[in-house]
Amino acid sequence: MKHLLSASDLSRDAATAILDDADKFDAMAAADALIMPSYFESLSMVALEAWALGRPVLANAKCDVLKGQCIRSNAGLYYDSEAEFVETLRAVNPRAKLILTVSPVPLAASASGNHVLPATIYSKSALRAAAQEAAEDLENVFYFPSYEIITGPQARGRFFAEDLREVTEKGVEHVMRVFLRHAAGLEAPVREQAVDPAADDFTAGVAWWVETMCDEAMLDGENA
Repeated sequence: MKHLLSASDLSRDAATAILDDADKFDAMAAADALIMPSYFESLSMVALEAWALGRPVLANAKCDVLKGQCIRSNAGLYYDSEAEFVETLRAVNPRAKLILTVSPVPLAASASGNHVLPATIYSKSALRAAAQEAAEDLENVFYFPSYEIITGPQARGRFFAEDLREVTEKGVEHVMRVFLRHAAGLEAPVREQAVDPAADDFTAGVAWWVETMCDEAMLDGENA
């Protein structure tokens, strides 16, 4: 199976918490560009910081302020669709690959007037369909099934916390382990933990299901 990423693509550390200013500026200076997807920005402080470090900005064209600043400064690009986003990103980094996914975390509330349960299903369905369409229509854009891994019937809800909304640390680790294995051919370290012998058959079944689903997803991505 062809991997989406090489080990070198993952050689940079990913920030998963609040960074101090020194680490933030180091990370920004090492980046190819700053992506600012927000619709609702005035002259964004983080955009100014990126420009001060000589990094281009990719801005959402629906944000008039940043779009205008990109045009006047000649230091950024803007996009108005999925296809334009991919093109602007590749103008900065021609080797860029995009991996899309859908968050498994359900909505806590909805402004639609509908109950949060059908609103969640509608929201996730729309996002999942959009991600699939992009993966099929755009070159080097792929979908990774983190949503399905966490919420699918094979998981039996075991990756959700007691509030049935937040994903547990174990769930996040499982998704990342599968992602690294299938996307980059890397084996993430697994923390040792007690195993319930009665769960062996179930665990083996889940592992087989995830492996099979990811293989199919990767093949679909390659054939798109």
